[in-house]
Amino acid sequence: MYYLLQKKAPLRRCLASGMVALGSLLGMATGASASTPDLLDQWLTEFKPPDIGRPETAGNGSSRRPLSCSPDEAVIAPLLPADRFGLTLKDHPQIFVDMPATSAKQVFLTFRGESPEDYRQAMVPISPQTGWVGFGLPDDAPALTPGVTYEWSLTLVCGNFMTLNDPILTGWVHRTELETSQSVVHTPEAMAQWLSENGYWYDLVDLVVDRAHYSRAVR
Repeated sequence: MYYLLQKKAPLRRCLASGMVALGSLLGMATGASASTPDLLDQWLTEFKPPDIGRPETAGNGSSRRPLSCSPDEAVIAPLLPADRFGLTLKDHPQIFVDMPATSAKQVFLTFRGESPEDYRQAMVPISPQTGWVGFGLPDDAPALTPGVTYEWSLTLVCGNFMTLNDPILTGWVHRTELETSQSVVHTPEAMAQWLSENGYWYDLVDLVVDRAHYSRAVR
């Protein structure tokens, strides 16, 4: 199961049987296969959680309150697997959410490793863009260490300063590196299937969102 809310045609919001369905996430790009939308649905709905599992000491990853700054604002929806845990090959993975209009101007993003000194944090501005938005650490921030599981938190800063009452979302990511003997095909369709089958949720979503943006741009 994954959490996904879609905005604006052709990204329609639809909910069925306890799971948010993808629908036609991807428009038809120039040169794209006619089966691309169905394949994208398959990649996400058939995602296989990593074998290593998230830390047993972790909580349920739920927010202290809905991810919005007031009851009058639409709620921000996280784009995550059900247990909020996945792998990444990236040294600076992004956390994706479905972002409606919000009065918040920034989020506070942290990654906490397995030792007290393995800690990264940054204030990240919120752009006026709505829809799927990724939040990541700056490029000059220290890379996540391969082989380490990080608990991340994304706090929606509702005022000029962060407070304990601001809504917060948490999850877990484990960074890995490919072994030298491994090879990965590089077409978007084959890459997304490989990511889905091997537990790389954060990289899979990054690829899917990038392809969706590309498809809309070339129409």
